[in-house]
Amino acid sequence: MGGWSRCALTFALCSWAFSCAPNNITRTLPPPCSTTPISELVLVDGSKWGQRDGDVFFQTAGPPDKPTYRHHAAPSLEKILVILANPLPSPTPNSLDVQGRELSSGRTATFKLNQTLTVDVPYGAQWGTNFVFPVPGCWQLTVDVTGNRGSVVLQVD
Repeated sequence: MGGWSRCALTFALCSWAFSCAPNNITRTLPPPCSTTPISELVLVDGSKWGQRDGDVFFQTAGPPDKPTYRHHAAPSLEKILVILANPLPSPTPNSLDVQGRELSSGRTATFKLNQTLTVDVPYGAQWGTNFVFPVPGCWQLTVDVTGNRGSVVLQVD
């Protein structure tokens, strides 16, 4: 058999082998993010929209008549307000920790919130900061402080 014949035969066999080989390539996609539903918190000066669990409300959304807000990972700053059902007793701490965990990778982050003063909630109940999510994903945010416990899940792009 000549050089060209061997080459053609090898090519044909290789082509047949690849076309008959089972497709072993599978893609693993992250599970869908089952986010905490958006709800309304009615206050003296109006409503706030966000996610709530237990004693904790996270202002993560706008009213339903506005476009859906999408949260973004770093370098974006995501302003999130946290309102506690039970104001922290005096003397209130200088900061409040929110524990964050990305559910697919297990990556964690601690977000430090400062107290914000307002007329529509009691002193020690409203906290906020700019959250910087290190990576996109499905983030669980948890607050566990005196008299208040809650955990919500939100999608970060």
